[in-house]
Amino acid sequence: MQIIKTGAGFLVALCIGLSLMAPQSVTARDTNVGADTIFALTKQAQSGNVDAQYRLGSMYANGKEVTKNHQLAEKWLTSAANGKNAKAQAELGMLYLTSDQIKPDANKAVAWLQKAADAGNADGLLNLGSCYYEGFGVAKDYAKARQCYESSWNKGEPLAAYQLGVLYEHGLGVKADRNKAIEYYRLADKKGLPQASAALSKLGAAR
Repeated sequence: MQIIKTGAGFLVALCIGLSLMAPQSVTARDTNVGADTIFALTKQAQSGNVDAQYRLGSMYANGKEVTKNHQLAEKWLTSAANGKNAKAQAELGMLYLTSDQIKPDANKAVAWLQKAADAGNADGLLNLGSCYYEGFGVAKDYAKARQCYESSWNKGEPLAAYQLGVLYEHGLGVKADRNKAIEYYRLADKKGLPQASAALSKLGAAR
């Protein structure tokens, strides 16, 4: 199974009109963000603040500081994504691929990931590459996967370097090249990626 990065750290735009309403009740967890802060953040999001919409959507998507709620995550991430927030576009795409609370939609996922990738977002590029690798919402295309991974790695994403190693090790969309595979695995290993270390060990290559 291909690695897909999720979270705020892993997409046809879906336009949902958001009417202004009283902030919805939220359940704050025992973290540094209290209920008052979440209430204020919700009011900012409802007033059209794109950064607040993204932050709130990401919190609901990941269950960070609030109880996980993917319906609310979809709502706020969509609003922020339509406001051209590339992080929101990338995270919304992954929500449509990985959520266990809303209906999966690979086509919407790819559409939002493509927007994030077009904006140069490293996570969007990485996960769009993984869609091409697996054939999620698009025809499987290792050459396009490689292009996405290269662009993501150029922005410093270590998982992208690891995935490039996989492509070169197994000759997927490229001519198999053990040396290139080791080169990319080492780059990912230097960034602390444990699966890269395991791949080097499997190939009998020094770290």
